[in-house]
Amino acid sequence: MTRTVDDDFEGFVAARWPELETVALVATLDPEPARALVTEALAGLRGRWSQAVEQGAPTAAARSAVLAAVAALPDRREPSAVRGAPLADDASAVPAALLETLARETPLVRAVLAAGSVWELDPRELAPLLGRGHPAVLDAARQARDRLLAAHREARATDGLAPADHHLDDDLAELVDRLTAGRPEPPDPAALVAERSAGLRRRQLLLGAGAVAVTAAGATWFVRGAAGAGAPRPAATTPAPPGPRDPVWAFTSRWPARGPLANDAGIRALVTRAGGPGTRLVYAADLPGVRAAVAVVPQVDDTPGLGSTVKLWSGAPGTPAERLAEVPLALQGVYGTSDLVAVGIPAGDTGVLLVLTRPTVRSVDFSPVVTLTQGGSIQRIYARLALSAGITAFVLDQRFGTGGRVRAVGYDGPVPAPEQWGGVDMYGDDPARSLVQQVASATGLPPARLVARILVDSPTDGSVLDATALSPRGEDGRVRVALVRTPERAVVRLAVVSDDGRGSGGILFDAPKVVPAELAEDPLVIPLDTLPPSTGRYLVVVPGGGATCQFLLADTRRAVSPRTPMKGRTAVLLVENDDGAGPYRLVVRDRSGAVVYDAVPTPGRDLQGGDADVVEEPTTGWLGLPSDQVP
Repeated sequence: MTRTVDDDFEGFVAARWPELETVALVATLDPEPARALVTEALAGLRGRWSQAVEQGAPTAAARSAVLAAVAALPDRREPSAVRGAPLADDASAVPAALLETLARETPLVRAVLAAGSVWELDPRELAPLLGRGHPAVLDAARQARDRLLAAHREARATDGLAPADHHLDDDLAELVDRLTAGRPEPPDPAALVAERSAGLRRRQLLLGAGAVAVTAAGATWFVRGAAGAGAPRPAATTPAPPGPRDPVWAFTSRWPARGPLANDAGIRALVTRAGGPGTRLVYAADLPGVRAAVAVVPQVDDTPGLGSTVKLWSGAPGTPAERLAEVPLALQGVYGTSDLVAVGIPAGDTGVLLVLTRPTVRSVDFSPVVTLTQGGSIQRIYARLALSAGITAFVLDQRFGTGGRVRAVGYDGPVPAPEQWGGVDMYGDDPARSLVQQVASATGLPPARLVARILVDSPTDGSVLDATALSPRGEDGRVRVALVRTPERAVVRLAVVSDDGRGSGGILFDAPKVVPAELAEDPLVIPLDTLPPSTGRYLVVVPGGGATCQFLLADTRRAVSPRTPMKGRTAVLLVENDDGAGPYRLVVRDRSGAVVYDAVPTPGRDLQGGDADVVEEPTTGWLGLPSDQVP
């Protein structure tokens, strides 16, 4: 079917209406006159549509028509246009200050300021749209921007924050989003223009809200337009964001999206399309060096403590939504808490730590790495990061890997970070290489400074991982123990156990453990399943070798397992009626019966530092800077 000129024009109007009406709304501070202004401007364009298309600039023609219509408005300032409720205790003063300052500017200056943000045009690109008088208009806009900057600094000081001039554009964009949040959808943009072009002035098609509710952090401002003389019209209200103590904040699955780009239609569409059914956008913004969108996969039944799967998309600042790329995360989510989202976001050579939680939470503790000692201990230095309305975006001097950990709202656990930061192949064929990667990721040490070797490579019972396996193969299993030493002579061990393939056991990767350096070659004890029932099964690995192994109670030295012959450097010990009273004392004898080991093997400490010795660091300069303090 052949498209007509009317079809093309109607499609253009429908596509460009939102961006044109947004600029008109900021100019008039009243939705009804804004809608009428855009309708009038596009109706005038309809008569010269073919010419605009032939010149290859229909969008520029429409924008120029809107700015010309704004320029024809009365040059009236509205310092009293903003009527606000008192700010909540934890509300930001920034939106109200910017809105009050904008209201004192002329409609055309407001339109130019909005056009720079909404249409993403710099002054050089705006000049031809303004016509002959553009130098004076652009100069007035520059002066207005200076006034906005002064108001921005003063408002941040009221909030107890340092000046952050680079955040002005983001905060203005967020204010524009809030101004337009209460705008009703037009019945049919093309129909509005068509009827206006035909000279029909059907008032009901121009029905809109008489006021726009601008809501930010617990405060609401009502904006009355310059053209709104006469009796006040009822305000169009939109659901206000939940208050800081609203129960909605208990579950990430109920959170509203936050951040300057939270209402970006393209980003919302991306999350819906790429994230899958039910994926919920919780934050979107241009941060230093990166545009990021963060979403969660909602909990099924809002059960407290289940946690959230986290999804992340990123790109350079200003990247269109359709070009944002999903970032694979090494850890898929934050589990064990229902009101916290934390994620590392790549930003050039460094990164940003983003933490979101309830607006009433004032701080979180973050530790990027663990420090290992020769004595087998693990230390963590935690920095306390301030939150603003439950959010921090902290620009890090160094990326973190699997060692990154957050403490907040009852959560004390790892932080999802991009796979490229950790570089860990936890289940590779080379245990020594895998352990080097894991230690480097957890400690931040360069892999080249870590020394690794295979401590044990021994046969073991073929059904070590599946005691019920029945098969005529009867082959051996295999146990490998890798050992890594750090420059500070700390020792980390990792055991990998595989059976002979008879059953469903497969491969067991025991978590890396930090042990005292002097015990680097002591035996390892790895708990297995409890088959037969009520029977504890333990794999014992003796790097120094021996002939038999046996468990005794540590205090009474009563035997709790048979003296079991070793296969290679391993043995599987069975403890009947195992009540978890261990750890047990291990006795290893050589072929002559002489005892070569008699002690309780060290269990080691988990490399990720869940039971680390904690050091509280009151400053954060060693870690990086909050995003609003980055030059």
